[in-house]
Amino acid sequence: MEGLTNSLPLALVAGFMATAIAVAYGRLRSTLARANTRYERLMSSTNDVVVVVDEAGRIIEANRTAAELLGYATDELTGHFLPDLAPPTERRRIKEFIAGSLQDGTSTAADLMLNHHGGDSSWFDGRAGLIQGETASAIQIVLQDISERKRQFILTEKEISFLHELSRTLPLLQDFDQMLDRILGMLSDTLPFNAFTLVLAEPNDTRATICVGSKTKKAFLDDVRSCVADVLPELGDNIDPDDVEYVIERKTNIAPPAEATVGSQILLPLAIVNGVAGLFSDQPNAFKKEDLSLFSTMVSGISSLYIAYKSYQQVQHLSETDPLTSLYNRRKFFEELTREIERVSRYESPLSIIMLDIDHFKAVNDKYGHQMGDEVLRTLADVLRANTRKTDMVARYGGEEFIIMLPETPLKGSRGVADRILSEVEKTAVLGAALEINFTVSVGLAYFTKGDSVDTLVARTDHALYTAKKNGRNRVELIKV
Repeated sequence: MEGLTNSLPLALVAGFMATAIAVAYGRLRSTLARANTRYERLMSSTNDVVVVVDEAGRIIEANRTAAELLGYATDELTGHFLPDLAPPTERRRIKEFIAGSLQDGTSTAADLMLNHHGGDSSWFDGRAGLIQGETASAIQIVLQDISERKRQFILTEKEISFLHELSRTLPLLQDFDQMLDRILGMLSDTLPFNAFTLVLAEPNDTRATICVGSKTKKAFLDDVRSCVADVLPELGDNIDPDDVEYVIERKTNIAPPAEATVGSQILLPLAIVNGVAGLFSDQPNAFKKEDLSLFSTMVSGISSLYIAYKSYQQVQHLSETDPLTSLYNRRKFFEELTREIERVSRYESPLSIIMLDIDHFKAVNDKYGHQMGDEVLRTLADVLRANTRKTDMVARYGGEEFIIMLPETPLKGSRGVADRILSEVEKTAVLGAALEINFTVSVGLAYFTKGDSVDTLVARTDHALYTAKKNGRNRVELIKV
């Protein structure tokens, strides 16, 4: 009995211990089950990419989000090396990210890039944690997709860069074609396209510029032109497609298409200006959402630049033009004459100058009033425009005096112009209310000789005009050297 009595406490202790172990084991199993459930739930329900890799970076397990974002079937990812899913320039960063968790237990990394199975890429912020095993370790990696934020950041950078470069074209305001060339260079560095178009609809003048690669074939160009013609009605009912001036420019910095037809296009209206800008590609779905956003910013910049160009042209026109007759003014005439004398002095080309004055113009103003006098000046300006070439320059010299520069015109040709003007003026009448005003002009003529300056040539022409008036008016006089 004594031995049995002494052994009871030991049995009880053993029973208690067995019970405690069983309870502890049950709790451990329950804990492990809950942890496993949480892990499986994390793997299946999170919007983040979750992968488990071995020490070498080989994927052991991947969740559904990883497969969907990267364009694989779930089982296809298993066995791939995670660094191999990154662009070559990014693989070192992925390896360092994995190595950091092996060394320190955890690691983080920002702006990691992984390629899609289809060719696109996504950006991620990543965190990794070491899973220590008895014989080997693994790393659990969670990647948060930041692609939209990253693309918006890159897009903003590109927009800022474009607008900065656009501002550098402002010194080219006098030549919109040069500005357009600069813009095309920026576009070709940023967006994928095989043709660019800019349609500008001015009153009675619609111009469609189509820029393509230097080796673009006619079939693709014709398809682009057809796409442009389709959008013309949207610019206004008064635009006749048959009257549109198409300007085709071939550029070395635009990639030629591989296909003969347009596969995708972006067409956007210009802000404020009546017109449209467009990009064309021979590939379907060539333009992404961010391309549309970036091109929209670029089109706004093009619109602003064109408005600035037109404003500059208007100011320039006003500074060079006589407001009454719309001929060039005296200042502009002397600028051009200075350049022309430099040219003819170098190349020994002929150059003639005609100066004319309305006979008895003060009497016209006194008898009929200044309003009719202004009409006489405008009528004479029309006669001068009608009887000179586009290469000639007609200007109002001052008051009732006008001056004409005739480049590449020897004495015989300039005398013919002067005689024709004299004759046409005699046949011209200015009509008013119940009245008709006839007038004549006196004409002086001189031609460039070696050693002439602007002052000497104009002075000689002015002296010829004085001689015509002195000798009876309504005549042409020439001062020979």
